[in-house]
Amino acid sequence: DAIPESRGMDLLHIRPAVGPGYRLSRYPFMRPGAVSESEDGTAVAPLMGTLTEPDAGVVGGYVFPNFMIECSSDYTVIFRFTPLSARRTAVRATWLVRAGSEPGRDYDPARVTWFWHTTGEQDWKLCADNQMGVNSSRYAPGPYAPEERETVVPFIAWYLDQLRAGSLQPQRQPEPILI
Repeated sequence: DAIPESRGMDLLHIRPAVGPGYRLSRYPFMRPGAVSESEDGTAVAPLMGTLTEPDAGVVGGYVFPNFMIECSSDYTVIFRFTPLSARRTAVRATWLVRAGSEPGRDYDPARVTWFWHTTGEQDWKLCADNQMGVNSSRYAPGPYAPEERETVVPFIAWYLDQLRAGSLQPQRQPEPILI
């Protein structure tokens, strides 16, 4: 099967940028004809910025340990992960649409958030199930999957360095800025 193309960049030739503590990549939508990460693949909000074509694929970025952003032509979603304890993390999701767009007139918030609510619920279930396994008296760590060597292993090394340096101290969380 051919890998779908998006705006002339096929998946085989996209090399993600990976560094200590970050990852940035661009990739096409995997569903033929899709132009957005939405339930039906259609745009769910007006195009962002100066874009004139909806099929821009997705640009995704991660800054470890607590930031993720995914941008398509019609909306952007930002995730902030805040550890609350060794076993709990608060996740804050913020969706951005074109400036001046009005909910109910230009977009339906339920359609904009559907994809990430759906995948988020699946992810949280996986996380909860994994945590139950880690909490088990029968748990034994195993090797990392090859795909995790670029991201997880450097993050763990960074985290352990921070612990050794004593720089991971609890901090008061700032109030959110509403825009």
